[in-house]
Amino acid sequence: MSTHQEVFSHAASILPVSHIDEAIVFYTEKLGFHLNFTWNEPVDYAILKRGEVNIHLSRRKDAPKPDSMYSSIYIFVHDAEVVYNDFKSKGVSIVSPLCETDYGMKEFDIKDTEGYVLSFGESL
Repeated sequence: MSTHQEVFSHAASILPVSHIDEAIVFYTEKLGFHLNFTWNEPVDYAILKRGEVNIHLSRRKDAPKPDSMYSSIYIFVHDAEVVYNDFKSKGVSIVSPLCETDYGMKEFDIKDTEGYVLSFGESL
Protein backbone atom coordinates (compact mmCIF):
# COMPACT_ATOMS: atom_id res chain seq x y z
CA MET A 1 0.00 0.00 0.00
CA SER A 2 1.48 3.33 -1.01
CA THR A 3 0.73 6.62 0.65
CA HIS A 4 0.62 9.86 -1.23
CA GLN A 5 1.36 13.14 0.47
CA GLU A 6 0.34 16.30 -1.36
CA VAL A 7 3.40 18.27 -2.31
CA PHE A 8 1.67 21.67 -2.43
CA SER A 9 1.89 23.57 0.85
CA HIS A 10 0.15 26.97 0.68
CA ALA A 11 -0.19 30.07 -1.48
CA ALA A 12 0.04 33.81 -1.19
CA SER A 13 -1.49 36.46 -3.40
CA ILE A 14 0.96 39.18 -4.45
CA LEU A 15 -0.55 42.59 -5.14
CA PRO A 16 1.58 45.21 -6.90
CA VAL A 17 0.94 48.57 -5.21
CA SER A 18 2.01 52.17 -5.78
CA HIS A 19 1.66 53.30 -2.15
CA ILE A 20 2.80 50.41 0.02
CA ASP A 21 2.80 52.36 3.32
CA GLU A 22 -0.88 53.29 2.87
CA ALA A 23 -1.74 49.73 1.89
CA ILE A 24 0.00 48.31 4.99
CA VAL A 25 -1.97 50.67 7.26
CA PHE A 26 -5.22 49.71 5.53
CA TYR A 27 -4.65 45.95 5.76
CA THR A 28 -3.52 46.09 9.39
CA GLU A 29 -5.81 48.76 10.87
CA LYS A 30 -8.96 48.25 8.78
CA LEU A 31 -8.83 44.55 7.86
CA GLY A 32 -7.04 43.18 10.93
CA PHE A 33 -4.05 41.59 9.20
CA HIS A 34 -0.73 41.33 11.03
CA LEU A 35 2.45 42.62 9.42
CA ASN A 36 4.80 39.64 9.40
CA PHE A 37 7.69 40.87 7.26
CA THR A 38 9.01 43.88 5.39
CA TRP A 39 11.95 44.14 3.05
CA ASN A 40 14.13 47.20 2.41
CA GLU A 41 13.92 50.72 3.76
CA PRO A 42 11.83 52.35 2.50
CA VAL A 43 9.67 49.21 2.32
CA ASP A 44 9.48 47.55 -1.10
CA TYR A 45 7.77 44.32 -0.03
CA ALA A 46 5.50 43.34 2.84
CA ILE A 47 3.87 40.12 4.01
CA LEU A 48 0.57 40.36 5.86
CA LYS A 49 -1.30 37.50 7.47
CA ARG A 50 -4.66 36.92 9.11
CA GLY A 51 -5.54 33.37 10.06
CA GLU A 52 -4.30 31.21 7.20
CA VAL A 53 -4.64 34.01 4.64
CA ASN A 54 -1.41 35.55 3.33
CA ILE A 55 -1.27 38.70 1.24
CA HIS A 56 1.99 40.03 -0.10
CA LEU A 57 2.35 43.64 -1.20
CA SER A 58 5.04 44.61 -3.69
CA ARG A 59 5.86 48.28 -4.29
CA ARG A 60 5.87 48.93 -8.01
CA LYS A 61 6.24 52.32 -9.68
CA ASP A 62 4.50 50.80 -12.70
CA ALA A 63 1.78 49.03 -10.70
CA PRO A 64 -1.13 48.21 -13.01
CA LYS A 65 -4.51 49.75 -12.31
CA PRO A 66 -6.63 47.06 -10.62
CA ASP A 67 -9.85 45.90 -12.26
CA SER A 68 -12.67 47.59 -10.37
CA MET A 69 -15.33 45.09 -11.47
CA TYR A 70 -13.75 41.75 -10.63
CA SER A 71 -12.26 40.37 -7.44
CA SER A 72 -8.51 40.16 -7.16
CA ILE A 73 -8.76 37.83 -4.15
CA TYR A 74 -11.59 35.73 -2.71
CA ILE A 75 -11.11 35.14 1.02
CA PHE A 76 -13.13 32.42 2.70
CA VAL A 77 -14.25 33.27 6.24
CA HIS A 78 -16.15 31.41 8.96
CA ASP A 79 -18.68 34.20 9.66
CA ALA A 80 -19.20 36.67 6.82
CA GLU A 81 -21.69 38.77 8.78
CA VAL A 82 -19.25 39.41 11.64
CA VAL A 83 -16.47 40.34 9.19
CA TYR A 84 -18.82 42.55 7.16
CA ASN A 85 -20.03 44.45 10.23
CA ASP A 86 -16.46 44.87 11.51
CA PHE A 87 -15.23 46.28 8.20
CA LYS A 88 -18.28 48.52 7.82
CA SER A 89 -17.76 49.96 11.32
CA LYS A 90 -14.16 50.81 10.37
CA GLY A 91 -15.20 52.73 7.26
CA VAL A 92 -13.95 50.18 4.73
CA SER A 93 -15.26 50.90 1.22
CA ILE A 94 -18.01 48.32 0.60
CA VAL A 95 -18.44 47.59 -3.12
CA SER A 96 -21.18 44.95 -2.81
CA PRO A 97 -23.16 44.55 0.43
CA LEU A 98 -23.51 41.26 2.25
CA CYS A 99 -25.87 38.92 0.41
CA GLU A 100 -26.69 35.24 -0.08
CA THR A 101 -25.94 33.97 -3.57
CA ASP A 102 -27.64 31.33 -5.68
CA TYR A 103 -24.33 29.42 -5.69
CA GLY A 104 -24.42 28.85 -1.94
CA MET A 105 -22.28 31.62 -0.51
CA LYS A 106 -22.91 34.52 1.87
CA GLU A 107 -20.51 37.17 0.61
CA PHE A 108 -19.57 40.81 0.13
CA ASP A 109 -16.91 42.83 -1.69
CA ILE A 110 -14.69 45.67 -0.53
CA LYS A 111 -12.14 47.92 -2.20
CA ASP A 112 -8.67 48.57 -0.79
CA THR A 113 -6.58 51.75 -1.00
CA GLU A 114 -5.14 50.78 -4.39
CA GLY A 115 -8.54 49.92 -5.89
CA TYR A 116 -8.30 46.13 -5.64
CA VAL A 117 -11.65 44.43 -5.08
CA LEU A 118 -11.50 41.76 -2.38
CA SER A 119 -14.36 39.33 -1.85
CA PHE A 120 -15.15 37.71 1.49
CA GLY A 121 -17.52 34.79 1.78
CA GLU A 122 -18.69 31.79 3.73
CA SER A 123 -20.40 28.64 2.51
CA LEU A 124 -24.08 28.39 3.37
